[in-house]
Amino acid sequence: MEFTTPIILSGIFSILLVAVFIIVGVKIMSKYSETSDKIYLLTGFGWLGISEPWWPSAVGFLIALSFGVELTLATYLILNNSLLPIFLCAWLIAITEMMNINRRNLLVLVYAAIAACLEAIMLYFIFTDISMAGKYNSPVDIDFGPATIIHLIYNLLVFMISGFWLTINTLRLKDSENRLRGKFLLIAFLLFLVGAILEMIIFNPINRTIVLLAAIIFYIGFTMPEKIKNKIIKM
Repeated sequence: MEFTTPIILSGIFSILLVAVFIIVGVKIMSKYSETSDKIYLLTGFGWLGISEPWWPSAVGFLIALSFGVELTLATYLILNNSLLPIFLCAWLIAITEMMNINRRNLLVLVYAAIAACLEAIMLYFIFTDISMAGKYNSPVDIDFGPATIIHLIYNLLVFMISGFWLTINTLRLKDSENRLRGKFLLIAFLLFLVGAILEMIIFNPINRTIVLLAAIIFYIGFTMPEKIKNKIIKM
């Protein structure tokens, strides 16, 4: 198995990306012990899971590097996005509660029902005609088929719409802290959107660096650490 420079870089950045998302998610969840606010648990859990599309790249690279074997295409595809609806349900519950949305349970149920249908279609093709779900390129990259692309795009749209919705509502608040928070969130979601789109159309390690930065900036915006807040507000 040949490890080219792009494959090595993509594998390393996939590992870093997943690690950063997990750290950020766990740190947000840990704030529940300080506040007893379940929003932190749900948001942290949801954010941690948003990194799932990069899990098989990180795992596949480590397995190929350690044992010289590749994940099967079916395993790669299932590990890539089959749990996204669970993480996004937690994310949506948190976002709708933060914004006090009416009928938020109905919104989450509608999302979950559509996501379940799309995932069932994707899984059907994985086990019957896998070319409709994806094609293997390397341990860190695959070409997605239409069944997987539709599933991924639907989840990305829901995540981005809810994220920008939260951002706009935060920016509308008049106090300086929340407006600063909103600016960080806006940058984070824009970076995530750019990185995620690039991941679908071109194989480049830089894509994963962009998404990694999005996770760090989201953490700053969502938790607003005192040191950073005080330094920027005083500028």
